Amino acid sequence: MTDIIPIMAWMYEILQQKDIDEILRFEEARFKEIFPDDIERKFRLWHSSAREESLKHYIPLGWSFKICDEDGHLMGFFLAQPLLFFSGYTQVLWVEYLATTSLKARDSLIELIYRLSREKHLQGVFFPSDDSKLVNALSSFKPIPWEGRIFIATTK
Repeated sequence: MTDIIPIMAWMYEILQQKDIDEILRFEEARFKEIFPDDIERKFRLWHSSAREESLKHYIPLGWSFKICDEDGHLMGFFLAQPLLFFSGYTQVLWVEYLATTSLKARDSLIELIYRLSREKHLQGVFFPSDDSKLVNALSSFKPIPWEGRIFIATTK
């Protein structure tokens, strides 16, 4: 199996150690737009799930992906790991963090997460937050709120 999956004009790749600097730059740029104040931005970055030590944990597990446009520019990524025997489920995917520059990239990564989970016979996916934008993006998957997160079943 290849690490690159072409879908439409975008490329999906399993995150690797070599991607850490690119992810950190991507997050810095995203946070600069969201938090113009330098001090607040630095504080938020320190507490982000996409900080360097988190990336070094999730990347070797092989369940985290990035999405790039046709020119190779990073459009988003997610950090994830499988959990066994969690909350009554035998196998689920825990998505720790999902960040994108567009709704189209977000929706494409959500579709990838869902397809990957079904292909690997996981029972469901726990997404990182229950904010209304994410709930709306997951509406076709019949999301269920779960302790500040969102769960979608991937089996029937």
